[in-house]
Amino acid sequence: MPTNWAPLPAGLSDPARRLAEELRAMKDASGLTLAQLGTKTHYARSSWERWLNGKRLVTRSAALSLAALVGGEPAWLLEQLELAAADPQGFDGAGAPPPTVRAPHPAGTAFAPIAQLPADIADVTGREPETAQLVEVLTRGGDGPGRLPVAVVTGGGGLGKTTLAVHAAHQAAAWFPDGQLYVDLRGADPAPREASDVLASFLRALAVPEHDIPQAVDDRAARYRTVLTGRKALIVLDNAHDAAQIRPLIPAAPGCAVLVTSRRRLSGVAGAHRLDLDLLAAPDALALIESVIGPERAAAELGAVAAIVECCAGLPLALRIAGARLADRSTGPSPRSRPACLTGAGGWTSCPCPIWRSVPASTPATPHCLSRIRLRQASRCRSGARVPDCRVGPGRRFRRR
Repeated sequence: MPTNWAPLPAGLSDPARRLAEELRAMKDASGLTLAQLGTKTHYARSSWERWLNGKRLVTRSAALSLAALVGGEPAWLLEQLELAAADPQGFDGAGAPPPTVRAPHPAGTAFAPIAQLPADIADVTGREPETAQLVEVLTRGGDGPGRLPVAVVTGGGGLGKTTLAVHAAHQAAAWFPDGQLYVDLRGADPAPREASDVLASFLRALAVPEHDIPQAVDDRAARYRTVLTGRKALIVLDNAHDAAQIRPLIPAAPGCAVLVTSRRRLSGVAGAHRLDLDLLAAPDALALIESVIGPERAAAELGAVAAIVECCAGLPLALRIAGARLADRSTGPSPRSRPACLTGAGGWTSCPCPIWRSVPASTPATPHCLSRIRLRQASRCRSGARVPDCRVGPGRRFRRR
């Protein structure tokens, strides 16, 4: 039964109106309630209510999710979405990328939009709710003078924090016409990057002449805030070490937003929206493996795929490594190379996933032990055996702490 829809806002542009009307028709064709639609697409009911009523512009991933659910035409939806984003009339708050209204440039800081984000990964899988949550936080704008949205993504190594942050940043990029700044703070390294060096790098990117960059970190932070005043820029601070490292890197411009990833909780970042990543659920882990090796290969080797999914226990990095190894083989893994850890034969050392190689062979090789492992966090499996802390750094294999 068709929904008794409220009239769309009068100020919507023609592409946004056409897009909302098509989304409504697709929702009616599905026969789902808003709550059911949210469950099926992994987006909140409240988000669909805003998108379908023209209060906010639907995200690309949400539109594609609905098209996949009801068999809609994704190309037409994406075309209308691009047109609506270019002419964002009638949306409230962060409903669409706002018109580009830039403040006068401070002396010596006229700069073109910056695009420092790494490339997005095409097969981001199982993080649709988290992506939508981050995009909504980053694009809602500051709630007062000197306040701006700050989102902090935390979790152990290998959970996909950087992948999620880069993906969400690309989704939100249209809301920040002055560009996106990105830095790897190397928080897991023995020598994390100094805030002073990062500020100097950002100021250069913002077209501040070398001779005008102050020497003291406090002066650099002040100049950084000044340059970004009146701007709409997204700052991605990846792999942060602690709150002290990132405080000087957070501007005070309400038009900006900051997205942080860290293995630590960073409780010292006041007012931040926090998102703790967990392991992937089994269906999402299977979808990730399929995206790496291809659906045909996955269907042809169900046993090997199921073994990898169980062995990797929902850890995205382990799934990608194991999937890539399987994809490199012309045929499926031989019985000798299959994850013997699932049956207990051969112990942990026979598992093809390199993330588990640091686990002593004496540790009981059961799925319970596998599913309880967390990077940088000691845990205890149901048999009572201890599982080691692990961490990874650039150019190094996973190892015990």
